[in-house]
Amino acid sequence: MVEPGTYRLEYEPAMGTNSPLLVEDELVISQSVERTVTLPPGALAEGIVHTPEDAPAAGCEVRVFAPGRIGAPMELRGRTRTAVDGRFRIILPRMSF
Repeated sequence: MVEPGTYRLEYEPAMGTNSPLLVEDELVISQSVERTVTLPPGALAEGIVHTPEDAPAAGCEVRVFAPGRIGAPMELRGRTRTAVDGRFRIILPRMSF
């Protein structure tokens, strides 16, 4: 439960799911209400992280940021960790960056 007001809600699904992070900005809540949120479909991005010595970088956190509203700071769009071989897979929102 939250007090009435204007909020920014961030829904971060568990790593490994097919849904991206979802942000609802300037959500006005004026009364008690139950909300059902459907996460949008995502797009898969994958890659490999290497150390400066060209070895696989295991266990590194990979974060993807994109511009938010005009004048606002960059916004987190997704995050994951690299596997032992440096590979990662991340689900991002389907939108143009």
